[in-house]
Amino acid sequence: MQATIQKSAGRERGWGAVRFATVAAALLATMLAGCTTTPEQAALSLVRRLGGKATATDGQEGIVRIDLAHTAVTDDDLARLAGLGGGGSAGPLGRLEEFDLTHTAITDIGIESLPAFPLLRKLSLTLTKVTDAGLASLATLEHLTALYLIETRLSDAAVEPLSRLRHLQTLVLLRTDLSDAAIDSLRRALPRAKIQIEPAGARSGRKKP
Repeated sequence: MQATIQKSAGRERGWGAVRFATVAAALLATMLAGCTTTPEQAALSLVRRLGGKATATDGQEGIVRIDLAHTAVTDDDLARLAGLGGGGSAGPLGRLEEFDLTHTAITDIGIESLPAFPLLRKLSLTLTKVTDAGLASLATLEHLTALYLIETRLSDAAVEPLSRLRHLQTLVLLRTDLSDAAIDSLRRALPRAKIQIEPAGARSGRKKP
């Protein structure tokens, strides 16, 4: 009788150890799953580290707005953001619609990363180092309707790449070096766009950025 009880107790201890191991494994798996970083979380983390803000889509996955204005964001940072699944609507930045890069050190090299965000419709490159040549990288952004280029190093050579942006509805060129003739050419090429510039007198008398 005593031997039977001892065997039974041994089996109970054995099953108890198995149950403990099973529960421990389940808890460990849950903890590891909780530590997994998704591409969207990685993108949000990078934006916040740069001192910016990001807005997600209500009820859906993906980020629709990034504000990096007045931050120390670099061309390399833009490349990293583009690499976090931006190339396609399924990625965490594939639904990005608004991107504010106002008053940053972004150059033409950084602009080359922007086609990774195919649904971009509003973009501010105000007070950046973008040049006429860099605007060519925006040609594939077929949803772009608003572009802000205030106080940038643009000249009449910007007419050709800007003329390719057929969907523009708002184009702000305050404090640039485009001539009256260049603005007239843009208005003919982009008849649907509202092009904002200073009055002729104010434009001719200003200092270059």
